[in-house]
Amino acid sequence: MGKFNLIFEELRGQADASVTLTKITEVEFKYDSPDEVKDKASRGSMTIIVKGEINEENDGETLDLINDWVKLEGQEKGAYCKVTLDVFGADERYLRQYMFPQAFVVDYSEHFDTEGDGKFQLLIRQRQDKLSNINIDGSFKDKLL
Repeated sequence: MGKFNLIFEELRGQADASVTLTKITEVEFKYDSPDEVKDKASRGSMTIIVKGEINEENDGETLDLINDWVKLEGQEKGAYCKVTLDVFGADERYLRQYMFPQAFVVDYSEHFDTEGDGKFQLLIRQRQDKLSNINIDGSFKDKLL
């Protein structure tokens, strides 16, 4: 089974605010453009969808910080932050790294069952006018977790 680290830097506009979310069960990286185009679209978006667990043993404080970030309006300081997603294989070797330097939250949700365990889903998108600043790297063949 693979592993994921999601790192938020300058969260809420604070230079020293860096947190890592580790209880992640699934990630999806997606480039989306309008379906009705006949040529290369100029209005695309790049998104990371992160799903994970919420329970007594994990990342509660980090999720609280993310909840605070979600509430910021686009014009407020800290509405954008640097987000890096590291993807590891079952052998603990790096597979991919996605870095969005000006990311913002599109959607965030939490769901709980009757046992008290919960799940979260976080949809992060890179600022549209800064898509060329995204870095995707798969050259980690020898780098271990």
